[in-house]
Amino acid sequence: MTSRTTLAALGERVAEDGPLAHDLALQHLSVMVVDTAPGAAAALADRRAPDVVRVRALAVASAVLLRGRSADSHRGVAA
Repeated sequence: MTSRTTLAALGERVAEDGPLAHDLALQHLSVMVVDTAPGAAAALADRRAPDVVRVRALAVASAVLLRGRSADSHRGVAA
């Protein structure tokens, strides 16, 4: 789920349909970033959070995951 195109597609779908329509994907993403971005993870997992908060958390989580992949590729780690 951490490829640039997959995260971009999720962002577009969330922007069009709203976070609640993609809650399962946001819950999954929350688990993936809980150690590196706990605030974003909490916002993604909170179904009662305002849409704007969850969308912003999606942006933060995406940046964290993509930055991690970039760092791994520079170290020669398979991503």
